[in-house]
Amino acid sequence: MILAKPLKIVVMDDDEVLGAVLCKTLAAEGHDAQSAPDGRVGLSLLAHSRADVAIVDIFMPGKDGFAVIGEIRRNHPEVGIIAISGYDETDEGDVLIEAQKRGADTGLAKPFNRSTVLAAIERVTSRHRVV
Repeated sequence: MILAKPLKIVVMDDDEVLGAVLCKTLAAEGHDAQSAPDGRVGLSLLAHSRADVAIVDIFMPGKDGFAVIGEIRRNHPEVGIIAISGYDETDEGDVLIEAQKRGADTGLAKPFNRSTVLAAIERVTSRHRVV
């Protein structure tokens, strides 16, 4: 599926390198992507940018991804949410499944590649009729 328009995407991850690389990758695909180092900054960007998609790391300082996902779902139900985590699910249970139970549309385990994240964006935007 080819997206009909460029999307506004907010990437929330305390790993600044990953956030920058992901934003650069998304910009190369024609999207407007902004990076936030934590959930509080990310929610502020989301509120002011009218984003189509939020990519939310689960484990961040301050406001964690579970809280962020809940707030997005309550205040911006039209936004597609992709939860991401590099946490080893064998030790603590599957945090990405828990994120989906709390409102994320899908989840991606780190590390992921370009095609995987683009496919996830296509899935959530078609679900939210952004295309």
